[in-house]
Amino acid sequence: MGAKDIAESAYIRAGISMLYAHWEGFIKKSASYYLEYVNFKKAKFSVAADTFAYLAVKRDIDELSKTRDHVFGLRVYRDIIKKMISDEPLLFSTEVDTGSNLNGKRFLSILSATGVSESKYEPYFNLIDEALLARRNEIAHGQFLPVERDSFLETYDDVIMLMRWFKTDVENCASTDSYLQKEA
Repeated sequence: MGAKDIAESAYIRAGISMLYAHWEGFIKKSASYYLEYVNFKKAKFSVAADTFAYLAVKRDIDELSKTRDHVFGLRVYRDIIKKMISDEPLLFSTEVDTGSNLNGKRFLSILSATGVSESKYEPYFNLIDEALLARRNEIAHGQFLPVERDSFLETYDDVIMLMRWFKTDVENCASTDSYLQKEA
């Protein structure tokens, strides 16, 4: 292996780490900005799509599931019901948690939280988990991982495509008010 091959191998490994960082940061920020947008629109519970109504009561549900105190639990339950039938605007956390490892399962959760359909992304979950995240983790933890140039370029193209899809889908969600219930 010559100096040129060694340098190319190092650049490819660095490229995987950078590609992963770009992937995670882009998805996390884009989703968070969209959730901020939905919060800003102040949609009412009565017309909000289920995923956003759920986000608005998630903290209450978490509290409810942890308590053993019936009086407290009943109060939280009544608060949830009151919110669900009220005309008060949604308000929820816009924090997006990737766990510093944006794998297919966490990405699916982000897709669900933003109301973006997962159907076209699902075939790429293995790519996210294996070709991107697993490789990044191996490299970041000091393992020497030989990666072929063509394999890296294919992963790069696919990840950039996924990010473009997500950008377009989030923009479409915003422009079509998909945070609201669909009329029957």
